[in-house]
Amino acid sequence: MKTAPLLRLFLLVATVPALCGPAWAENGFSGILQNPFKPKSEKKPAPPSAYRTVPWSATQIADAKAKCEELLAGVTLEYEEQPPIKEGVCGAPAPILVKSIGSDPKVSIVPAAKINCAVAVALDKWLKEVVHPEAVATFGAPVVKLRNAASYACRNRNNAERGVLSEHALANALDISEFTLESGHMISVLTAWPRVAAPDLPPIPEPNPIRVDATAAITAPPLPLPLPPLKPRPTRVSHLTVIGNVTEAAKINPFIVPTPMPMPPPTPTSISATPPLFEEAVSTVSAPSSEPAPKAKPVVKPRPDQKSAFVRSIYAKACRTFGTTLGPSADAAHRNHFHFDMKYRRGGYCR
Repeated sequence: MKTAPLLRLFLLVATVPALCGPAWAENGFSGILQNPFKPKSEKKPAPPSAYRTVPWSATQIADAKAKCEELLAGVTLEYEEQPPIKEGVCGAPAPILVKSIGSDPKVSIVPAAKINCAVAVALDKWLKEVVHPEAVATFGAPVVKLRNAASYACRNRNNAERGVLSEHALANALDISEFTLESGHMISVLTAWPRVAAPDLPPIPEPNPIRVDATAAITAPPLPLPLPPLKPRPTRVSHLTVIGNVTEAAKINPFIVPTPMPMPPPTPTSISATPPLFEEAVSTVSAPSSEPAPKAKPVVKPRPDQKSAFVRSIYAKACRTFGTTLGPSADAAHRNHFHFDMKYRRGGYCR
């Protein structure tokens, strides 16, 4: 009979966790004082560079450099070899720093892009087969500079705290935000992509000649009367006469202008005294040039609809060259640039 109170106490203690929820089981009695509906605070995930770093082996580096030399054969690049990169799960065994690509025309990359050789080769092919022909056909000038928005960066996709590792973290991607033509005009992805072709406005009609003449006759101010030509003012002339130590000024009629005395013709000796070097220089300057002067190329400012058509066309055709092609239509993170990478895909990813 004495064990009955102990049994009831045991049953009461056993039912407390069910009444108080999982907070009691994890935190004991203090769980009763906590709100069971409040979500637990989660720890912030570590960035990709914070993971354990395993350096590249000598074999991996040698194989990557040999593959790079094979890919770059026949490609004109201005680049610098970079040391192997390894930051946590990020890095590349044989990255290069590309400053310019091509020679006719030479396309500068500003700032220089730290990428792998596969991206550099794909970029060269895209410029030759797509970008330059489209630019010349649309604007009459090729592209000479690319604005590098992002190359190597140890981060996740779209700079997210957690998720899939970005191809930028492997030096396998390049973002381009702006194109500069040989004429000096710039085409920005941010401003050119949303634009659509503007409708052609009708030309301004010619003014009615009858109405213009009648209006001009009423509103035109009277023309001023022509002024008489000014007569030249006479010059006052006086002569000085020295008599002994006294000087007299002989006044002459001020309305008579003296006639200047003619100069004597030059003698043959004065003509022959001209240095031969001076004569040669004069003849050289005065001789007309037989070669016609080069004509300057007309600079035409690109219209908004031309820029829009250009960026959309080169973006669509880039899907045939790169493994991944993302633009302003993909998401808000790519609203101001094109993203290209060489991730292996069966059919490519273009969005």
